[in-house]
Amino acid sequence: MKPGLLERIQEMAYWRVLIRPAFPLDEQLGVRIAAANRLYRHLRGLPVLPSPLRPTELQRDRHLRLFRLLDGRAVGARAKLLASVLIDRAVLEFSAAEWSDSRERKQIGRWTTEAKRLRDGGYTGLIAGR
Repeated sequence: MKPGLLERIQEMAYWRVLIRPAFPLDEQLGVRIAAANRLYRHLRGLPVLPSPLRPTELQRDRHLRLFRLLDGRAVGARAKLLASVLIDRAVLEFSAAEWSDSRERKQIGRWTTEAKRLRDGGYTGLIAGR
């Protein structure tokens, strides 16, 4: 028998027993198995690769900005105030005509759409590593 084959067979049998009762068979199965594998490797003292679910610094900053926008909307903040906090303080000095045509107003609109998409179920793509 090849060296390590018995251990591999035992590991496969372990996973077969673990997966069936613990994981629903849906589109997130791969994510769940990868997380369980990371935990298993950690518990056995084996090297564990960094999680692919950890966002980059830029992604983290973007998501924090979107969450702040949702929080502001939830308490009734207007788009112009949100733009002044999240983009540029000078927005508060814009006249109605300047605000109407501004790139900041359009950016807040795009961010609002994206934030609502994440809030309403789009976060599952983040969990799945997409």
